[in-house]
Amino acid sequence: MQKPHITLLASCTDQLGIIAALTHTISQHHGDILHLEQHVDAEDQQLFIRIQWHTTHADQATWATHLDPLFQTYHMKTQLYDSNFKHRIAILASKEEHCLYDVLTRHHSHELNAELVLIASNHTTLAPIAKQFNLPFEHCPIEQSDHAKQEAHLLNILKNANIDTLVLARYMQILSPEFLTHYPERIINIHHSFLPAFSGAKPYHQAWKRGVKIIGATSHFVTEALDNGPIITQSVTPISHQETVDALIQLGRNLEKITLSEALHLYLAHKVLVHDQRTIVFK
Repeated sequence: MQKPHITLLASCTDQLGIIAALTHTISQHHGDILHLEQHVDAEDQQLFIRIQWHTTHADQATWATHLDPLFQTYHMKTQLYDSNFKHRIAILASKEEHCLYDVLTRHHSHELNAELVLIASNHTTLAPIAKQFNLPFEHCPIEQSDHAKQEAHLLNILKNANIDTLVLARYMQILSPEFLTHYPERIINIHHSFLPAFSGAKPYHQAWKRGVKIIGATSHFVTEALDNGPIITQSVTPISHQETVDALIQLGRNLEKITLSEALHLYLAHKVLVHDQRTIVFK
């Protein structure tokens, strides 16, 4: 059984002695460091840190008290998690099932350290899948004349369920800027191409017509800029002139599942930091 542990993600302006101060404080309070990774962005002098340590008192509140003086001194932006913490996730989907099934089966196989709380959709197509996995299914139909009403209904559902993270498993709707303010850097999307490329409808048809030699998929955080949020993971596969559009679609679906799964693993393991419009992903 894994020992109790704490994980810290932090960023701040790079200054002499920060790592030494953090590790000293952790050691003072009987923390045994397991992993320590750091990166300095030389262009804007930003320091990014991920530290994980064993501890006999692995609760977030206690360690926040120990470390807060350092956080204040160095003006750090921080995330601190104990090993008992699990994100409460809602999956949003429309009609396509491949990404939804993949996330659900991985969770069922204990691959994802999270609580999958509910599935929400603007259609009823995927309701049987929710029933199969014994999860609540919330139907949130959209009236094109009043999209805001649907989003308000959806937000109410998410709030009542204490959802902290959203996974868009081929949810074919654009979320409004107002909606996004409720989940900053906590909405993970899977995009059906290697961004930036072939945006809009029928990307595989566009790729086939252009004779591309690779296709890909991109998982990213959702922002107001459509399909331009900070990228978490990307995958590609080579293709040739022999592939049909149907073959490209199938290859693309496989990439989407793999890419979204990898992004979720990294996020749930607290290995992703966002800085401006890009991510720092610790391995």
